Amino acid sequence: MTTKHAKLGASSSERWINCPASVKACEHIPNTSSNYAAEGTAAHELSEKCLITAKPAAHYLGLKFNGFVVTDDMAMHVQKYVDYVNAIGGVLLFEQRVDFSRWVTDGFGTSDAIAIDEATKTLHVVDLKFGQGVAVHALGNTQAQLYALGAYDMFSHIYDIDFITMHIHQPRINNVTDWTVTVDELMVFGEFVKQRAEIALSDNPPFNPTEKACMWCAAKPTCGALAQKTFDVVTADFSLVAEPELLPVDKLTPERVAQIIDNLPLIESWIKSIKEHAYHLANADQLQGYKLVAGRGSRKWNADDNAIKDALTALGVDPIKQELISVAQAEKLISKENKSSFSNLYETLAGNPTLAKSADKRPALKNVLDDFEQCKI
Repeated sequence: MTTKHAKLGASSSERWINCPASVKACEHIPNTSSNYAAEGTAAHELSEKCLITAKPAAHYLGLKFNGFVVTDDMAMHVQKYVDYVNAIGGVLLFEQRVDFSRWVTDGFGTSDAIAIDEATKTLHVVDLKFGQGVAVHALGNTQAQLYALGAYDMFSHIYDIDFITMHIHQPRINNVTDWTVTVDELMVFGEFVKQRAEIALSDNPPFNPTEKACMWCAAKPTCGALAQKTFDVVTADFSLVAEPELLPVDKLTPERVAQIIDNLPLIESWIKSIKEHAYHLANADQLQGYKLVAGRGSRKWNADDNAIKDALTALGVDPIKQELISVAQAEKLISKENKSSFSNLYETLAGNPTLAKSADKRPALKNVLDDFEQCKI
């Protein structure tokens, strides 16, 4: 697996396509890798090993990949992805470097899996996402489309390709989606992304803070454009007095409420990044009027489990608390043969009402808020 990163990388394409100025803004910010990213790399290495050797993920239990030990949980989720890729069939390639520099200067990346189905003239590009925090979907996914451009550029001279299917496989949250486009439709995206890449590398690219652009942007805490947009949205209805006051929510017009809701994820993301940046500044004694102090402490046992159990039993306390496992926990342990019997053991409850765009395919709910204790946004 390659460790080199392209300046206009596929994985950061949602950022630089939406906000071209973010490329220069992030240029001198050191790249940092989280523990989650490292675990994702381990899962990718394990999946590649399984696909190449045709051995199940469980075969590697206890071994280390990128510093992570293969557990039952990792093996189970990686196996889901491996089975999915193998089921596509055709000509299969794994961890394939793709070059999309025809459209994006120095553009390249590594596609997790590529499959070519000669019978249907379909090129499949599969992306494994091992994270479980944010669901990623294939429809309109810019990273998947860039990998598809690179894969098509590589194989169109060898195979007759009419369709490209992009797959996102996120096994830890059972999120598996795909999206099929024609070659012509993919080329339209290619021309669009070529224009955006040229703007991003120009001398004075524009800022354009959006939810997608700012989500993983390293420059977010100090971005003046994002701060200004947040200020404009939040303070549009401030009273113009010495100490501005927000209007009561029942005085806001429906149009203003919709505008605020549209920008709420962006605003919340910015506030979170400001808090994180403030911790770094306070740690360096650079945040005027603030300091870091110890939060509320917690307690943990100071001996091994057996010693604690014996000591608590001697004190007349039953140290073992038994609870019925959840439906989700049980589902992971049920074999395919027993799925039908298992489905009779639980019922699916309606979730709390949540706001969605009018174009959302789910039917609208009417007069239901009184039936719920809280409404999620």
